[in-house]
Amino acid sequence: MNFGDPLKYLESVAEDFFATNICVYETANILLKDERFNFWSGSSLPHQHHYGTRGLVQHTAETVNLCLSIGMKYEWEGISYPVLFLASLFHDSGKMYDYECVNGFWQGTEHKRMIHHISRSGIYWNDAVKTVPDAYEMYFEQVLHCILSHHTSRIQGSPVAPKSREAWILTLCDNISARINDADTNDLLKNK
Repeated sequence: MNFGDPLKYLESVAEDFFATNICVYETANILLKDERFNFWSGSSLPHQHHYGTRGLVQHTAETVNLCLSIGMKYEWEGISYPVLFLASLFHDSGKMYDYECVNGFWQGTEHKRMIHHISRSGIYWNDAVKTVPDAYEMYFEQVLHCILSHHTSRIQGSPVAPKSREAWILTLCDNISARINDADTNDLLKNK
């Protein structure tokens, strides 16, 4: 998906919540204003999804867009748009601790081996949402569950399996974004 500028797309989605749910807007802006978020890679290996500078923000924009689009299709199921937006926005925020850029190349850190982005994303969410009391009260556990379950199972790195509609939507949309990008990356590697 081409968003032009994925950060501007995410900011515009957050702004859509401003009039109706200011605590979602305020919580989203904690991540959106983190300078690392717009710069970071989505992986540490060139053949993995969203590798390279701005890969994380691109993957996040794709995941948010897919989640909200699918959420609209299941509106009658009582999908919570604030939960879906915040979960898809924060789901990979921990990758800012898993990778570092050294001499122009992204590589994994000790943090990735010891903590991993799923746990760190939960911690990042916890720290962010605690600064917005209304958001903490309304969304903390639902969003945390989505973040912690977004890799589907313990075998794939999640401490819990998805149990809510929003968690399942996030899991599937995260996977779509990653696998479509993998297909492009793997195709490029085959043609060289």
